[in-house]
Amino acid sequence: MSVEYILFVLRVVFIFALYFFIIMIARVLSREIATPAEANTVTSPAVPPGRRGAAIPGRAYIVMVDGAESGILRGTALPVISGTLVGRAGSADLEIADAYTSSEHARFRSVGDRWVLDDLESMNGSYVNGQRIRGSQPLADGDTVQLGRVVLQFMLRPPV
Repeated sequence: MSVEYILFVLRVVFIFALYFFIIMIARVLSREIATPAEANTVTSPAVPPGRRGAAIPGRAYIVMVDGAESGILRGTALPVISGTLVGRAGSADLEIADAYTSSEHARFRSVGDRWVLDDLESMNGSYVNGQRIRGSQPLADGDTVQLGRVVLQFMLRPPV
C-alpha cells in the first residue's frame, strides 16, 4: 500500500465522521427546538377535581396524563413524598423510561404545608402549567407538570 492510498482512505473516513457529527448535532437541535412547543399543549386532567379523597399531610400524588413512551398508563396514580426524585435512572425514586427525561430530572419537595418542584438542570426542562421553570417552582393542587415528554397532574388528595 502506498502512502497516498492510506491518506486517501483517512480523508474519506474523516469526511464521513464529520458528516455524521453534523447530522447528530442537527438531530439534537431539532429535538431541543421542538420540546418547548410540546410543553404548551393543553391536556385534560387525568382525574376531575370532584373525584378525590381527603388530603394526607406530607404526601401528594401524581397522576399520569400522558406517559409518552414511558410505559406508564394514563390515569396511573403514584404517591409522592418529600424528596421524591424523578428521572430516567434506575436510582430515581420514580423511574420514567422516556428518552426526553434526564437521568435525574426533577425532585418533588414538601416545604411546610406547600409543595415545590425542583428542576435539576435537566436538558429538556421541566414545565408547570406549560411554563418552563428554572430552579424551584411552588405547586398547587391540580397543576400540570411536564418532565421531558411525560405529562403528570400534581394532586394533594388521592384519586378515588
